[in-house]
Amino acid sequence: MLSTSLSALLGAFFVALGALNIWLMFHASKQLRDRRAKALLVRAHRIGGYLFILLFCSMIYFMLLKLREVPDELSVRSLVHMLLALLLVPLLFV
Repeated sequence: MLSTSLSALLGAFFVALGALNIWLMFHASKQLRDRRAKALLVRAHRIGGYLFILLFCSMIYFMLLKLREVPDELSVRSLVHMLLALLLVPLLFV
């Protein structure tokens, strides 16, 4: 199971990776004259997207393991996190 500090670090990396992927795609969609640079930006975006999905799936797995240890009903914070994760799943398939 993940410690709280490692979980927070992975969460921050997850957000930063998502922001980087958005920046890469916006920068690649500009009218660049160098086609090689544009192809490199698109390839970096694709690799970042695969890392994003891999990190998302691993975080979901470890959070589900953490939920097994909760004897009572879930807190509102946990429910909101689960709702946000479930809303993100269909976007990852698009």
